[in-house]
Amino acid sequence: MTAECLASIDSSRVCVVPNGIEVKRIQPPEPIGDGFTVLFVDRLIEDKHVDLLFKSFDRVAHTAHVTISIIGDGQERNLLE
Repeated sequence: MTAECLASIDSSRVCVVPNGIEVKRIQPPEPIGDGFTVLFVDRLIEDKHVDLLFKSFDRVAHTAHVTISIIGDGQERNLLE
């Protein structure tokens, strides 16, 4: 979709680069009945604000059966762990 928007500007300057996620390596979580799972897949950098995801998760984790999974690596990993 982004490539299509950019191509409408000047298609000769657009090159699509795959994001590099090996989808086959991601295993779906087990169903948890009446709850839900939050899945974050991205680089662990400050601009992604994963810290806000954790704070939000803390606010709802006690009210529902909810789990969180983080897939990624980056400069914020140690801090987030």
